[in-house]
Amino acid sequence: ALLDLRRVDEAIAALDAAEKYAVGTHAYVNFAINLGVAQERVARADAALATFAKVVGTSEHGGLILQVGIANAALQTGDLPRANEAMLRAREARWTGVRLYTRALLRAGRVDEARELMLELLRNPNWRGQMLADVQNYRTLPPLPAERDEFARFKALVNLPEVHQAILEVGHIENFDFPHP
Repeated sequence: ALLDLRRVDEAIAALDAAEKYAVGTHAYVNFAINLGVAQERVARADAALATFAKVVGTSEHGGLILQVGIANAALQTGDLPRANEAMLRAREARWTGVRLYTRALLRAGRVDEARELMLELLRNPNWRGQMLADVQNYRTLPPLPAERDEFARFKALVNLPEVHQAILEVGHIENFDFPHP
């Protein structure tokens, strides 16, 4: 919540304290991944990679979050081979978090892959609702440092004629004066 309020230093401090508190417990993996993701989102890539390196043994969805975090942090440091390797691992678990995976593709500049995935999700009645919820116009806060390009690419993706048409075939886009739920 603190990160969503853009209280970056407080958010990182709280997550860091929680991660340290959880050492040796079953909750450690979750806290460590959350800390690493927060560090990556505020462009502290080296700290994020160090945090992610401590994580061992995740669920399939936890593995997706971990690999997306590693890919995003590696992109920030310019380590493209590491980012690509992490994206390959994330792809294996993409169905546990398609929104996260789509955003990771956008962050990596893989807009064509994100477009194909979005079109596939819009055609699938099991995933369509989530994708329609994501494309609505919600009130937004300024993006965090590492997310600026991703947000711009997402807007551009939704406005591509073939994507926009696919959205209109199964739903519509509305404006909401509250943040994405």
